[in-house]
Amino acid sequence: MRDQKKNTYRRHNIDMKDPQAAIKLHLPIGKIPDNAITSTRGPSPEKALERARQQREEALSYSGLSQASHSVSSSISTVPSAKEYNPVAPWDT
Repeated sequence: MRDQKKNTYRRHNIDMKDPQAAIKLHLPIGKIPDNAITSTRGPSPEKALERARQQREEALSYSGLSQASHSVSSSISTVPSAKEYNPVAPWDT
């Protein structure tokens, strides 16, 4: 354990008797670039929650009609063929 500590101090060019050694070892070397890939990639939990709330509100506002005003269509409906629309590869139409 003592050797590991010595190696760490030596690797960072810090004297073992330096009273500021612990602080120097914990200083960030530099700022991580914004486009860097890290383990915490993505929005913060607060931003994700806000985005989900906004999407729910937008979905509700787009429906516009109440349940009672929806028209009832016949029981026979036409299903578009696979050639008309392909949600997996829309460019293959």
